[in-house]
Amino acid sequence: MDLTKEMNVTKPFGPTIGEIQVVPQFVNDLNDYSNAIIKDKEKAKNLDAGNTLVGAVTQEISLEKEFFNSKISTYLSNMIAAYMYKSRPDLKLKSVDEMKKKLVINYRSAWIVRQFENEYNPIHYHTGHISGAGFLKLPTSFGTHVQGKEKEQKDYFG
Repeated sequence: MDLTKEMNVTKPFGPTIGEIQVVPQFVNDLNDYSNAIIKDKEKAKNLDAGNTLVGAVTQEISLEKEFFNSKISTYLSNMIAAYMYKSRPDLKLKSVDEMKKKLVINYRSAWIVRQFENEYNPIHYHTGHISGAGFLKLPTSFGTHVQGKEKEQKDYFG
């Protein structure tokens, strides 16, 4: 799968950033998985990633390897290949398939953070060479701005 047309790559400061609108099935698979896990109290307890993550969030769910390998890793690997291909023109590769042949992708971990009102995730870093985040569900409004500036404020995701 070649996602190079959908992948936008920029380097506004520091690290190169890739941005892509993922296919709905990817989002649905992750949402369905997390919904099933939180309904199963025992499984939710066993997959609770909260003690290893920095946020003050009540639902942080580690992804099971079977789910990750069957539903997530192939599409995610294709996104990584598109990102690498577009962010490294200096390699002068002819296609994303050439990039895939050069890549060795090892996933360290994957999890879902279900964040609700009054919960937060402070600025933090991840180990490894590439880190990513996906926003699966967003509120229709992020609320009013505390500073009360007179000009109209746009939410980043709005």
